[in-house]
Amino acid sequence: MRKRFKSKKINNINRLLIFIVIFLISFNIGYKYLKNKIIKYFSEDNYLNNLINTSFNNQIKYEDLFIPNILEPTFKEEDESKEPIIYIYNTHDEEEYEHNYINSYNISPNVKLASYYLQEQLNNMGIISIVEERSVADLVRKNDWVYSKSYDASRIYLEDIKEKYPSIKYFIDLHRDSSVKEKTTTTYEGKTYAKILFIIGLEQDNYEANLEITNKLNEILISNVPTISRGIYKKSGPGVNGVYNQDFDSNCILIEMGGQYNNIIEVSNTIELLAKSLQTLVEEYEKEE
Repeated sequence: MRKRFKSKKINNINRLLIFIVIFLISFNIGYKYLKNKIIKYFSEDNYLNNLINTSFNNQIKYEDLFIPNILEPTFKEEDESKEPIIYIYNTHDEEEYEHNYINSYNISPNVKLASYYLQEQLNNMGIISIVEERSVADLVRKNDWVYSKSYDASRIYLEDIKEKYPSIKYFIDLHRDSSVKEKTTTTYEGKTYAKILFIIGLEQDNYEANLEITNKLNEILISNVPTISRGIYKKSGPGVNGVYNQDFDSNCILIEMGGQYNNIIEVSNTIELLAKSLQTLVEEYEKEE
């Protein structure tokens, strides 16, 4: 009887030990799994998309999601004394992107906000830039001009900004194209981008110089993401502007970024790529001077 009791007791202890070992192994595996999930969730590449996909009814403020420092762009201390060299403006500043990802709270996901995000990226790289805060559309309406006069309105701001900031060397007019999403979107190495189309006006004296700097920027972009560019569209003739204020300076660049069906994730991915490409471009030009 004693042997049976002792044997039963040993078996119970063995079962308990086995249970403890299995529990510890399971806990360790579970911990590592959850840890990797959390790290992946909050990684730089996935956090924004996860935040959107898991938000309550997508009630996310646009300025918090897309442009966290839109009102007060951050500068590194060593850059505070630098003068701006890039001017970003939007001749058609009411062009909007897709709204599906967010509740915009009266803030539209448009090219103006995209410009502020580009400014933030550039400033963080030490390339000081400024964004035109004044509305081109409001100026057009105030003067009772037709829509095609938007370039006349943005020309006024161009001339004013050059007078205020003679250090400006590069002038970027950021637009949004109107086309089907298949043409304005590309995926490369698991990341989706809003494609870029460059516009060159042939009916102005700076045509060759504008084409040269645009070609360089285009080459830098596609060296990083081969499918990012839709190319360079040269425009002239009846029914088109043909100038696009590119006669103002040799370093004027007109960019059509994405289309009306691109969302803020795709646009922000492209802006980050564009900022890095502009950094490379500026560094190359600075070496040549």
